[in-house]
Amino acid sequence: MKTITYDEETEILQSFADNVNFYRKLNKKRWTDVVGGDSVAFKKGERNPSLLTICKIARRLDVPEDVLMREGTITLDIAYNVVANDLGVSESELRKLVEKMKLANKFCRDWRE
Repeated sequence: MKTITYDEETEILQSFADNVNFYRKLNKKRWTDVVGGDSVAFKKGERNPSLLTICKIARRLDVPEDVLMREGTITLDIAYNVVANDLGVSESELRKLVEKMKLANKFCRDWRE
């Protein structure tokens, strides 16, 4: 029987915390709204939540439980949504800005050559 190492456990807990944080921001909720009073340990990925706690958190975030347990579930569209919300701009404005930055980057590269 293969056991989980301490490093693997730490990685799993941090991935869970990162996913909770991502969906928490997407839903514009505070840490305490999602995980209750022990938000500091959750933020750091130091809390080992029970299955029941994971289910409660998923319900508060309106996402399936397995989404919180996966690594790499963030798509580019979701990332644009989160960043646009954080910056207080629309997604279309953010996408236009990114395209302008790409053009400026290309111009600078071409100019150096």
